[in-house]
Amino acid sequence: MKPLLLATLLIAPCCQAFQASCPDSAEQAVDGWSHWQGEEPVADELTPVVAASRIELYAGHPAEGGQPIADDFAEAVGVAPVQWSLSATGSEDGLHLVCSYHASAWRQVRALPVGLSFCSADNQFEDAHLQLACR
Repeated sequence: MKPLLLATLLIAPCCQAFQASCPDSAEQAVDGWSHWQGEEPVADELTPVVAASRIELYAGHPAEGGQPIADDFAEAVGVAPVQWSLSATGSEDGLHLVCSYHASAWRQVRALPVGLSFCSADNQFEDAHLQLACR
């Protein structure tokens, strides 16, 4: 096998893209997702158009002490999409996507593949399916 082709085949699995959408509700049972009960959200007088409200990334599973990862623009106001540069972020327990829902302390949690270096989420409420895109 030619060296360039072999190198390409060895590198390709680490650079694949990953995408996921939050389940429609905190209670919905979906393969690959688990439930976690976080803090009770602040009551909101407005009825949301969609149930999902926010995407976060955690270093480790939050139910096992995993910590939230600040996005690249955590200090900025009104920045969308939310982005994470993950090259310096590591955890023995891996990265986890956490979807929050309006008026619910329950979260949906999903482990992310190893080797991701960048993720972004729109966190826009108009989208019925909040999505995370990583590479």
